[in-house]
This record gives sequence, C-alpha cells and structure tokens, in this order.
Amino acid sequence: MSTTLNFLKTRTATFKLTNDVVVQQQVLDFSLINAASTEKVGAIVIPAGALVLGTSMTVLTPGTSGSSGKLGDEDADTNWQNTSLALDAVANTTKFSLPGDTNPALGGKFYPTATQLSVKLSAHAQTALKLAVTARYMILNAVANAT
Repeated sequence: MSTTLNFLKTRTATFKLTNDVVVQQQVLDFSLINAASTEKVGAIVIPAGALVLGTSMTVLTPGTSGSSGKLGDEDADTNWQNTSLALDAVANTTKFSLPGDTNPALGGKFYPTATQLSVKLSAHAQTALKLAVTARYMILNAVANAT
C-alpha cells in the first residue's frame, strides 16, 4: 500500500447547493509542502453514503515543466481520471471527469464507506504548483443513516 501525503496548511471550501448536493474544493499548495515525483497526495475526504457525480482538477499556479497528475480514490489511483492533467499548464486549465466505473442508473460512483480522493503525481517533483481539486456529490441520507 502506498503512502499518501496530506496537506496540513490548506484551504477547504464546501458549498451546500441543496439539502443533498455538496461541492467541496481543496487547494493543494505545493509551495507549503513539496512533493516527490511519484507522490500520492490526499485531497478530499468523501463521506460515507455519498454519490459522487463528478470531479475536476484546476491548475491555479503552473508546476514543474513536463509533470502530470491523475485523480483517483482508494480503489485505484486513476479511478476518476484515466488521462493525465498537465500540471505545467497555464493557470485555469481544468480537467473535468466522471468516475471510471459510472453506474448509468445513478450517474455517479457510490461510496458506502468514507474514502479519500488523491492526486497521483508523475514525472517531476513539485515545489510551486497550486492545484484546486473539486468534487460534487450527493448525500444519500437513507444509506448514510443506515451505516
């Protein structure tokens, strides 16, 4: 099992759109904590009973030239983004994704237990990158209350 680097000094924003839909964003600031070239960086904790509808990664400040990253969960490093986002892209470059194993009836991936979305880095260490990771999910109360 790989080790996941977690940020201690980051900003998290959670917006409740309705009684059941939440948009959560975590800004990963690599100027605060440097990351090795193959690091797995914890970004967002998804609560038990959540149906994740989609995710995105947005480059806020470009990282090391030639680097890339993928978004995954505890099931697989690339469960959410099978193709990489260039982390040296210009600011505001965004990659949106649906889960790799989308349930067509529900339109998302259901997590009966809490999980963590993580960014898997590749190619180069990061010392300047600022990356916003966003998840949009619904809390399915009947399931969440049953666990």
